[in-house]
Amino acid sequence: MTRESSGDADRSHVLLRPMVCTVVGMAGNLLLTVGKFIIGFVANSASLVADGAHSFSDLASDVGVVIALKAGARLPTATTPTAITTTRRSAPWRPPCCCW
Repeated sequence: MTRESSGDADRSHVLLRPMVCTVVGMAGNLLLTVGKFIIGFVANSASLVADGAHSFSDLASDVGVVIALKAGARLPTATTPTAITTTRRSAPWRPPCCCW
């Protein structure tokens, strides 16, 4: 099988490890967000509610990372031969700019 005809099947290993790490981090951030909000409201603690909001922004950043990983793993096509390099260069800046 040649490199051109293999498609995304041969590139699945490129996406797997970063995606697993990001999804595990997202699960942790989701648990932290929900836990901090609930405990903060029950305990009437403004600092825990604010920390829950910060954990939510981390979760939103993780969603941006997942989108960037999927976009960066795509192979170039005949119609968009340079889109892959543009995505890889611009993707790391998207989550911080969205949260800022």
